[in-house]
Amino acid sequence: MNKAGNLLLGGWQIGGIVTLQTGFPATAYCGGGVIQNGSSGCYPDATGISPALGRGNQDPNRWFNTAAFVDRIGMNLPAQLPTEYRFGNSNRNTITGPGIINVDASLNKNFAITENHKVEFRFEVFNAPNHPNWGQPGTTLRTATYGAIGGTRTDPRDIQLALKYMF
Repeated sequence: MNKAGNLLLGGWQIGGIVTLQTGFPATAYCGGGVIQNGSSGCYPDATGISPALGRGNQDPNRWFNTAAFVDRIGMNLPAQLPTEYRFGNSNRNTITGPGIINVDASLNKNFAITENHKVEFRFEVFNAPNHPNWGQPGTTLRTATYGAIGGTRTDPRDIQLALKYMF
């Protein structure tokens, strides 16, 4: 390749990072109330229904099946105990939050001006497909955010250009 062709087409570097991650586990909580050890917060009761909705049925407004858990306050299942003085029977980490699919890409080239002087050009794109990576859903019963996702875990697409002169 001649010098002009090499200046325009030669020496480019491409790079990328692909992140594919499954969702983090989450635990349902029944919110306020007094339990046996005097602390606030507790686990709700499990109804026996799976909290998983399946891929086609999940959306940010309803990420998991909220009918899988019921509040133990007011349930009075063991009739001889006040309802607020018992633990719920649901397990920890029974809900799976949304995963992450992310692609970051870069395009770089160094231009030699003289032996000791160079210019580096960088073009970088973060979250290239501009895909929303949802945050964790709300897991506390009796709240407006229960079962819903209120935000994203990663930023929207971000593009940056840079020139660096090295001498």
